[in-house]
Amino acid sequence: MNIQWCGFLNHPDDLEKANVEGFEKMKDEESDIIFGLILLAIPLFFGVMHMMSIKGMTLTELLVGDIIGLLILIPIFILHELIHALCCPRHAQKQIYWHKLTLITYCKEPMDKTQMMIVLLAPNVLLGCSSYMLWMLGIVSANPLLDKVLGLMILVLLLGAVWDLSLAVTIMIRTPSKAVVCLSGEHIYYKDGK
Repeated sequence: MNIQWCGFLNHPDDLEKANVEGFEKMKDEESDIIFGLILLAIPLFFGVMHMMSIKGMTLTELLVGDIIGLLILIPIFILHELIHALCCPRHAQKQIYWHKLTLITYCKEPMDKTQMMIVLLAPNVLLGCSSYMLWMLGIVSANPLLDKVLGLMILVLLLGAVWDLSLAVTIMIRTPSKAVVCLSGEHIYYKDGK
């Protein structure tokens, strides 16, 4: 399975570089990040509105709900990164780092565009979107405190999806349909896989 915990990452330049001979460096566009934010703005808006509608809680219960939700997020973030790693090619070396305020999964193995999209989006669909739908439909909220805890967790997960979503949008828009994509350091490289 080759998943390795690597500890703290000081700077993305410290990541091991891939052999990108024959690949082109993808241009980073701020518009892709903005597009990712716009895509998530609607569910975030409705989620915040739903949380504001929760009644019957004291200030202490609100704070306890926030603390519980944030503590539960730690193993969920680890699971999120493990899902990224499990979606990478089986034989590839996958590394998980703590960088600034988040965890990142790094795999320098070239993969086709479809597999890279799965790597980027799978944890967000499995953990974020599915939880969001269950929460918004009221299926998983039995009481106001549970509703608050779940809401905070889900909204933080959705906010964390911005980076994955913006990378997916960038790859989808800026690479050929049969592209092979590769991470090297903090940059994305691609080549036409025809």
